[in-house]
Amino acid sequence: MAQADSLFALACQQANLTPQPGKQAMKGAERDSVELEGKGRWTHSVDLDGAHAKSEAQSPRWDYGLGLRRQGAAECAVWVEPHPANSTGEVNKMLAKLRWLQDKLKQPAYAKLAALTQEASQQNLPVHVWLYSGGCAIRPGSREARLLAQAGLNRPLRQLKL
Repeated sequence: MAQADSLFALACQQANLTPQPGKQAMKGAERDSVELEGKGRWTHSVDLDGAHAKSEAQSPRWDYGLGLRRQGAAECAVWVEPHPANSTGEVNKMLAKLRWLQDKLKQPAYAKLAALTQEASQQNLPVHVWLYSGGCAIRPGSREARLLAQAGLNRPLRQLKL
């Protein structure tokens, strides 16, 4: 599929971001921890962190956006942040990254990405995903798990399967 046929790619371009085909914007090990089950495909991806590294060097930036199209469903966007989970102190860092992403999606240039994100929510997909490798200190039912849930972020996952 040509890039122009992907709503995610067009939305990225409107936000002055450079989309990559499939999951190519993600680093290898991180890319391997994101899978699409059943019929569907990753349309494009974007490295948000890389795109804003110079202009917002001190900001708690979110890493990746992924466009996906499942069979019989509209194209949508999910947001993935590979980040350590070996300490409960990482929760505040993740919440800051989530706020940064949510603020970005409120900007006019990001309106189409926000609409694709809303589409993922309507499809009951996890919209904001914290991926980790190694250990995970955030336990079900813990204060930290509740803080994450209140912000709309699930407990960290070792692997995302949609």
